Order: sequence, then C-alpha cells, then structure tokens
Amino acid sequence: MKLNITNSAVTDLPTNGEWVFIQSAVGDIDVTFVTETANRTITIGQGEMIKMSFKGLQFQARGTNQEIQFRLGFGEYTPNITAVTSTIIDQIKQPVEISGISSALSVQRIADPVAVSAIADPVAVSAIADPVAVSAIADPVAVSAIAEPVVVAGVASVVEVETVAPVEMIDNVGAAFKSNDYLVSAGSYVDIPERDRSQIMFQNVGENETRCRVSNADAQTPSGMWLIGGGSLFGESPILRTKAALRVWNTSTSDAVITVNEVY
Repeated sequence: MKLNITNSAVTDLPTNGEWVFIQSAVGDIDVTFVTETANRTITIGQGEMIKMSFKGLQFQARGTNQEIQFRLGFGEYTPNITAVTSTIIDQIKQPVEISGISSALSVQRIADPVAVSAIADPVAVSAIADPVAVSAIADPVAVSAIAEPVVVAGVASVVEVETVAPVEMIDNVGAAFKSNDYLVSAGSYVDIPERDRSQIMFQNVGENETRCRVSNADAQTPSGMWLIGGGSLFGESPILRTKAALRVWNTSTSDAVITVNEVY
C-alpha cells in the first residue's frame, strides 16, 4: 500500500489491523494508532514493524513530504529479508575495522580487506586461498636479541662459504732449530725450499749494506717483504709461520749474506 504524507498535516487512514510494517520511507515518520480507548503516536522508519491493534491510522512526515509504502494486517507477519533495505545492513560490503579486541581472533575466508588494530593477543588467520606477497620494503629489517639458537632444517643444497679469513696459529713451539747462511749475489736470488717447519725468520748480516726482499717462490720479479741490513745495520724479519717455499731477492749492487733460522 502507498500513501502520500506531509510534515505540515496529519494524513488519516480509516482501517483496522493488528500490525503495520513500513516498507519504504525517507527518514522517520510519526504513526498514530487510533483505538477505542486512546490514541498512541510512535515514531518509526523504513524496515520497522509495530504490533498494536487499531481502528484507524494517522501518518505525518517528520521531514520531507513523501510517498511511503507500507503493509498492514491481522495475526502474525514476518517481513521478507529482501524488503529490509535500511541502514541495518547498508555498508556491510565495505571493509570492516576491528579494534580493542582482548582475545585471540580467527579470521577466515574474507573477500575484502580487514583493518585490525590494538589487538592484545595474536591473530590467527587461516584458509587463505592465495599466497601472501610482501614487497617494496623501504628500510632494512633488523633481527636482534635472539636468545636461543636458530635451527634450519630441510636444506636441499650444499652450503658454500667463501672469503674465509686466514687462520692464525699462535705460540707454535718446535722441538728442533736449524740455521743456514745463504749467499745471494747482487741482482740475483736464492730459493728456500718448502719444509715441515713451524716458524722461519730471516737476518741480513753481510759485510756490505744490501736491500733484499722475500717473496713467494714463483715470483718472477723482486717483491714481497723488505729485508734491509748488513754493514752497520742488523736487518731482521718478523717470525713467519709458514711451511711454503720462499725466494730471497738481492736488489743491491753488492752480494748479501742472509741467515735463515727455522724451527721444527
């Protein structure tokens, strides 16, 4: 049933019934139930139903003059859900914001985004059909203060570690000592063979001051550690912990005498 109502006057409807259901209306309207004893005015809106016996009805708009649509009758009446179009279910399709939840929350199969804030306990999310992609992190992620070891299982490939710093052995103590003198001609070199030694040290003790260098055995030109001594200078290298073959170069114009001390 349809009826035009205004906000300036009451619109009478002489009819009997036991309930009124407002199917369509703009804003609130005043409905007066006329009975045999006394009249009663109730403010209702779209989607609302009032159960009350009446001998007549009076309608008046609270705001806009309009045409309303309503139903009335006797006995019981349950409105069809499709007829309820008020703000009760309006905006349900929009994202849902949940805040101030003190217990765990389980969220499943949500089609639209959900904004969750201020949750005291963890949020359990299950049954997500598609993978979750995380991208475009502007700042690095810092992980610190891990109290327990991290266990990684199920690694299918071999883990390779490169660029390992040299391992230094401290306080190698040998049981034997050997010292040899080598004459290194001017502009030439001599090779010290590889041996199972623990330490080696060079001394430049010739009668003439010479400038020598100690390099690896396959060097083609003078290079490596300087060993300057002889004459009034006592030239001595630091203790080297190596078993490798070495080459001593004499870059001077005088012959050099080099004492090689080895610990086994």
